[in-house]
Amino acid sequence: MTTSLRMENPILFNQDNLWDPNNNEPVVQVVDAILKEADLENTIINEQTEEELVQTCKDVIDEMLNEIPELADELKGEVVHPQVHSITFVDYPLPFFAPENGKTVTVIFNSTWNKTWGGEFITYYKTKPQDVVSIMPGRIFINEGSAWCKVAQPNIRATVPLTYLQFRII
Repeated sequence: MTTSLRMENPILFNQDNLWDPNNNEPVVQVVDAILKEADLENTIINEQTEEELVQTCKDVIDEMLNEIPELADELKGEVVHPQVHSITFVDYPLPFFAPENGKTVTVIFNSTWNKTWGGEFITYYKTKPQDVVSIMPGRIFINEGSAWCKVAQPNIRATVPLTYLQFRII
């Protein structure tokens, strides 16, 4: 039963391995060209309160629905546990999974990013990497199910931290 493995609150689950008891393949949608460079530059995500973060999450969902109305059923629900991560090559972000009957949304808030800097979005299936997707400014990842995902740390060549907003929809 998967619920015994789930913690009540965090997006991140501190476990020594990436084993998925349901043995699900990762389900991730990648959405581009929704957030513009000016939006990313004008939003100081690191200094927002939790209430402001929840509103930013709702704004991101609204922007996605304006461009892709077909996502309306998938993005229905309450926004919970918004977290901002700002990582460099010395950090090691923990893997995460989506809640049962929900989704985890990861929004890249860098206005500039060079793909040679690393910081890929990685999905896992049976403890092995399944998909490795490059980070791009404003790119949005929507994952669902119990398969593990991770945002890898940037490499030493990155001149800015990789900053992303992550939240759940339940």
